[in-house]
Amino acid sequence: MEPLDAHEPCVPAPPFDTLFGSKGGRERQFRYWDRQGGRLDTQVLTPGEIQGELDAYEGAVAYVDQEIGRLYDQLDASGALENTLLVITADHGEQFGEHRQFGHGNSLYLPLLHVPLIVSHRGRVPAGRRVRTPVSLRDVAATVVGIASPEDREHMSGVSLSPHWIGAAVPNAPSSAVLSQLSFSPKLPATSPVSKGDMQSLIADSYHYIRSGDGQEELYDWRQDLAEVKDLARTVAGARMFPPMREALAAVAGTSARDGRHPQ
Repeated sequence: MEPLDAHEPCVPAPPFDTLFGSKGGRERQFRYWDRQGGRLDTQVLTPGEIQGELDAYEGAVAYVDQEIGRLYDQLDASGALENTLLVITADHGEQFGEHRQFGHGNSLYLPLLHVPLIVSHRGRVPAGRRVRTPVSLRDVAATVVGIASPEDREHMSGVSLSPHWIGAAVPNAPSSAVLSQLSFSPKLPATSPVSKGDMQSLIADSYHYIRSGDGQEELYDWRQDLAEVKDLARTVAGARMFPPMREALAAVAGTSARDGRHPQ
């Protein structure tokens, strides 16, 4: 099983293997990986070993960051950067014990959904601008076309994210909401939320609504509770939010299905 950069199992090269902590016995820890399924058996890991997994992941991310920096510098030195649009993102994050989950592909909590999205293009995208509004990876393609070839923009599904950095009004359409979906995975342990059926979630305003395949619903105020520790479904005020969130989810999921998108 060959390791992937910033992906489980994380085996960063020196000096990144010790950048965030000692390797300790992490080489021995490799025995906990299923070489066929590529899954980490977290039931046999101590808290220290779990921290070792997190340290290795952060080291792998630091390595990728270095390599992206080298690419940027080379493009700049060659003069190609002036005509280069760089987009950096990821398809998922990782869990290290949040909600008793590890790895990815098993839930729709924020550690898996909140991924980097960096857009760089000199003269067209302002440097240093940070957008705090949640956006969807569905719209990355439309954003790239809108910057590189605006005349072809009308043929793209999705919406361009450029209004977020040019100060224009951001479309408030169902198709631009942050929808996430995860397909039923019966091979995962029963403790994995997705083992109960298809999952969906929606981020709207300050709320993150999650619906599992067995009908269980969760609601978090992600702006106040980024770790999603307090499930508002257990409160009267939170329960009142379920009807409008269900309607919004149905509208967004229906829009995505009609235009042939594959939400992440």
